[in-house]
Amino acid sequence: MPGDPLLALAMGALLEPLAHPKPGAVTRCLSHSDKDVFDFAESFHYVYSACQASAIGECKGFMARGIREYLPLARARGNIQAGTLMLLLPLCRAVQETRQYPALLREASRLVIECDSPESARLYYRLLEEANVSHLGVYEGPVPGVGSGRYPGSLWEALWAARWDLVHRELLYGYPLVEEAVGVILGGLGAGWEEAILWALLRILARHGDTLIAHKYGWMAYKKALWEARLALRIASGEGVRRALEYLDGLWRPRGWSPGAALDIVAAATGVAYGLQAGVLVEG
Repeated sequence: MPGDPLLALAMGALLEPLAHPKPGAVTRCLSHSDKDVFDFAESFHYVYSACQASAIGECKGFMARGIREYLPLARARGNIQAGTLMLLLPLCRAVQETRQYPALLREASRLVIECDSPESARLYYRLLEEANVSHLGVYEGPVPGVGSGRYPGSLWEALWAARWDLVHRELLYGYPLVEEAVGVILGGLGAGWEEAILWALLRILARHGDTLIAHKYGWMAYKKALWEARLALRIASGEGVRRALEYLDGLWRPRGWSPGAALDIVAAATGVAYGLQAGVLVEG
């Protein structure tokens, strides 16, 4: 089958940041104080290189190989698409086993567990440390805290300890939200990629909320954001998705809220949808 499935999957990391408007997020028109769309565009090179590294070689430790390729960007630019990277690496490995969708999603989660290694856990912690993920704070729980100098025995332990988080849950449970978002994107492509991506983001926010907002600002903020996203979905039914997301942006950007976990889900889903549209992935 012609085409490069790794490139197709990585395209999600390039297309999603361009979409505008998005509540509180970097877009092609709006930036954050520490990053803009050009930083995200630069990260695409690292995402693709990381995908290639994860796909080559033995299964065990494939996550470590991919993360190692991405670390120089995290060191230089901070937290840019770390969650997207974590979702894409298992997909890029799984596509070596199957190009059928949605079996690809289940295979990706299986490989996260079966190909785990202590090095993958150590490098995941290194990624969080190099990216200087600000919301982690002081952690006490079943695995060592990031920055403590200690590491879990496996990546699975770290993912399981934070399984309430959208991204970690996807990796463990077969990518159900990515699958949901892929369906929205494919169903909306008649209006173009941007509109389809925006609809997918709004649907995920309105149905599942955003756990990065919960982590940074607490569960009351999570519930408020979920309620506001559901109101925005009602606005979208009458006035369109762009008007709905502009409404959310007007509320969330002044508060500093950015739905990073949902954006990672949508970025990964965009890569899968791109692969399906390009014919390098097949439904079956």
